[in-house]
Amino acid sequence: MMVGILSCATDTKRVNTTISGRFVGSGVDSIYLERMSDNFSKPESVAVACLEDNGAFRFELSIDEESSPRFYRLSTNSGGRPITLVVAAEDDITLESAGDIFLNYTVEGSEESKLICEFNHEYFKACDKLAFVAEHLGTRVAY
Repeated sequence: MMVGILSCATDTKRVNTTISGRFVGSGVDSIYLERMSDNFSKPESVAVACLEDNGAFRFELSIDEESSPRFYRLSTNSGGRPITLVVAAEDDITLESAGDIFLNYTVEGSEESKLICEFNHEYFKACDKLAFVAEHLGTRVAY
């Protein structure tokens, strides 16, 4: 009787992925990159980058080539709203913003991240309008 041993080990190829950009006029000096857990309950800290004098930052990740895209987020030392990104192997994601990062950022290099950006801008613009209306409803004179 002949017995063979099969190996299930695979050589997983890792590829470079970058997240970079420039945030100017924000008053922020550090950007934190976090990977979101599958249930979004606890982000895992991946890296921190200090903004250069011109507002530039860069993260380089090594990701398994065949892994599914994952949610990441960028947050700042100022405590503002975080930016959600969908990151896949070999992505080259670029962000730009002037002033308030969350309200003004643009993203290129990831269609999913771009869609999240568009949604966030519209959603929070509507939230701000509703907050304004709610704040001023109490100032009307009743007839």
